[in-house]
Amino acid sequence: MPHIKKNIVIDLRPIQKFQDNGVCISQKHLINQLLKDHSHKANFYLFSSGKQKPLIKFKGRFQHKHIFLPNKILTLLFKFKIIELNHFFKKTIHSYYCPDLRLVNLGENCKHIQYIHDLAFTKFKESLSLKSKIHYWLLNFTQFTKSIDNILTNSNFSKQEIQKKCTNQKIKIIKLGFPKVKTTTSNAKKNGFICINSLHKRKAFEKIIEFNNKLNLSKEPINIYGVQEKNFKRIQTIKAENISFHGHLPEKDKAQTIKEHKALLYFSHYEGFGLPILEALNLKVPVISNTNPTFKELHKQQINYIESLKNLDNLKIGENKYKNQLKKAARQLWKQITC
Repeated sequence: MPHIKKNIVIDLRPIQKFQDNGVCISQKHLINQLLKDHSHKANFYLFSSGKQKPLIKFKGRFQHKHIFLPNKILTLLFKFKIIELNHFFKKTIHSYYCPDLRLVNLGENCKHIQYIHDLAFTKFKESLSLKSKIHYWLLNFTQFTKSIDNILTNSNFSKQEIQKKCTNQKIKIIKLGFPKVKTTTSNAKKNGFICINSLHKRKAFEKIIEFNNKLNLSKEPINIYGVQEKNFKRIQTIKAENISFHGHLPEKDKAQTIKEHKALLYFSHYEGFGLPILEALNLKVPVISNTNPTFKELHKQQINYIESLKNLDNLKIGENKYKNQLKKAARQLWKQITC
């Protein structure tokens, strides 16, 4: 009897706008590697929805299925079980993978694999936008996870956090990877420090002040890149002549911009992974961070911790131990989808 390829749906709704945030960037690389390495083994369908069909650029074999329905309407159709995802494909879906939390209504025999990066949305509810609050209310996280077959996450810290909310599911750690990045070589002197963060309440921006006062004695420039949320005012209290805010840093410019600085500053009270750290390690740029439990778990002594730094001489340039992680992560995801 000939082997029948499985039909696998990857839900692009969480990342279809391809925003320059950690979830979109890391999952774009992971899905691209999955398709590049394994798309000849199954029938892959990339699923998106909305008024406009997004431009999809991935390597490998796949079909793009776009539903011309506003996401709000589709979410309600799934929430109240008015329609199943199978309806749009007219064929049996064997496995479904979603790179971030989105409501879906699957058939009984469809395996649900869900990536959950962290539970920041439960820890910092007051900083969520109204749209996000409605989304997570409709989602009903604890109830939603009961229908998931395999939960994937990126650190043991996030795994433990998720287990507190849903104790019955299998949770697998798949550490995120990052492809090689091309940058121009330059002998120019590296100037100042760069911080790339969403300007969110869970980010430890008080550590920037601590760094500037205690370690940055010559007051070299500190360039902060990030999108400010309307309900976040604390960042405005950071006032120093050498600290500048530059707004959004486009993904195409990020690697070169990081490499032009002496070190990356990345501080956070709560984090599941912290992609900018990996990006800096990939570029052999020193990282200065705080002793966040996730950073200690994932990076150990590969980065410099502000709590133990006495000065800025001889900053450690950590090894990018995730340089080959992307292919491994794609293999792990393939196994979870097909086992």
